[in-house]
Amino acid sequence: LPAPPSATRKAAPTAPAPSARATWGLPEPGFVYCCFSAPEHITPERFATWMRILHQVPDSVLWLQSSSEPVRDNLRVAAMQRGVPSERLCFAEPAAPDQQAAHYLAADLFLDTAPHASADIAGDVLWAGLPLLTSTGRGSASRTGASLLLAAGLPELVTASEQKYEARAIRLAERPKELARLRNRLRKHRDSAPLFDTPQLVADLEQLYLRVAKGMSPAVLANAARAAAAASRPGPP
Repeated sequence: LPAPPSATRKAAPTAPAPSARATWGLPEPGFVYCCFSAPEHITPERFATWMRILHQVPDSVLWLQSSSEPVRDNLRVAAMQRGVPSERLCFAEPAAPDQQAAHYLAADLFLDTAPHASADIAGDVLWAGLPLLTSTGRGSASRTGASLLLAAGLPELVTASEQKYEARAIRLAERPKELARLRNRLRKHRDSAPLFDTPQLVADLEQLYLRVAKGMSPAVLANAARAAAAASRPGPP
């Protein structure tokens, strides 16, 4: 299966609308990077990469999620140690379930963690229509973001190294039209991409269970084939 079963496959009649940045304590101008993964998934190496990105993108901020003041203070200190003013880190409380999608869309780009990539939260932000940038690694936990992006038809947001991850994050901030095309493609395919096609996922699971019950080996399922096809073409702008 190209996309792991997840609670992120929600049914909604329309795509959510972004909320005003001021609602979440964010500056209105400038580029907003975000990561709402658990703070314990933020490694010193990935945090250092994020700080280099902020150095290269003027007026950008990094929006993180933590209710813990000690965690917030530690991250602010770590930023200042790398030459980044603490006010360029913004912090969010967890949003109510009915506000999560609008909450995510106040940002411009979600930066994935490594080597433990985001899982359910990554599916949530993609469903909301927020592009996510990830990098791949050796372990399965480091490839979750890549699997989700391939199933969403956004292979351009999967990078193979820390250096390419950093460069792509900077490039997308400097090229708003490119980022807008990715965002529009994600929203256009929100209800049809393999990542969110729940009926096809159910059909694939049924097919898989039937093959196992008959003593047959698993085969390439329809949803997996669709994900591979989606990853191989750029899609509409």
